[in-house]
Amino acid sequence: MEYRKSGLCIAGLVLGVISFVFNPCYIISLLAFIFGLVGLSKSTDPAYRGMATAAWICAIASFLIQVLFDTLTTIFSMGMGFFTFFI
Repeated sequence: MEYRKSGLCIAGLVLGVISFVFNPCYIISLLAFIFGLVGLSKSTDPAYRGMATAAWICAIASFLIQVLFDTLTTIFSMGMGFFTFFI
């Protein structure tokens, strides 16, 4: 049986790993997610499908960590004024 391979799987995985370190404006996570999904749909090789799945899982995890970091940075940069607003 001939398997179809996709370079998008590898590109998505590389971008997914890079997005943990460098992710300006969530662009790298978004590209990793898109490449992972497109690679998953185009590839029939189990190894490449695993890479594509890992790519979009890394992209989602990196995106959520970045959103959490940005939210906490915004909250703590406002000082205690944010917390006294609710009292």
